[in-house]
Amino acid sequence: MNIPRSEHPNPQWERETWKNLNGTWEFEFDFGTSALGRKLWEKEKFDKEIIVPFCPESKLSGIAYTDFIDGVAYRRHFELTEEETESESEADTKETVNESKAETVAETLPAQTEPVTEAIIQTEAVTEPVTEPVKTVIENISVDVISGMDSGSVSKLLYAAGVVNDAAEFDRYLVNNNYANNIRTENYIIPKGSSYDEIAKILTGR
Repeated sequence: MNIPRSEHPNPQWERETWKNLNGTWEFEFDFGTSALGRKLWEKEKFDKEIIVPFCPESKLSGIAYTDFIDGVAYRRHFELTEEETESESEADTKETVNESKAETVAETLPAQTEPVTEAIIQTEAVTEPVTEPVKTVIENISVDVISGMDSGSVSKLLYAAGVVNDAAEFDRYLVNNNYANNIRTENYIIPKGSSYDEIAKILTGR
């Protein structure tokens, strides 16, 4: 596997065994910033993939979304070998014995190591392998429209969920056809592949 930016981000702190988590991660936009409330981490598969360490706005990330982003979610599953686990434990013990060294490490430790710890914590909660089922029926997509979201935010939410291919184009459709001010706040189940008119009628109850 070709890992982008495979070098250690801070070579003076490189250990004999360390894991580079750059590469492909599951990715999903969270325009409604409702990921915690709807327990996004329990979702079987995120809608998109992103190449870390590049930001979503970058073409190198595979996303290249340059409009304002309210929130995002990343997820990746990985395993530590027995050697890596033992090495980490030994390193922690050495740092504890030498108190002054531990304080120095705590002050200068690069910020990149903290997200790695979070990734380990998140992946421990998901132990079953993700298997993409073979779908023989129309796929339905669930989206939550919350209070305060205008037609532009709703369009971005639908783009992130894979309901529409162009958020700006769909927003213009809503405005030009007098749907923009009649979108209701609730959870919607929208069949994938629906036309703009079908989606707009679902959102407004027409």
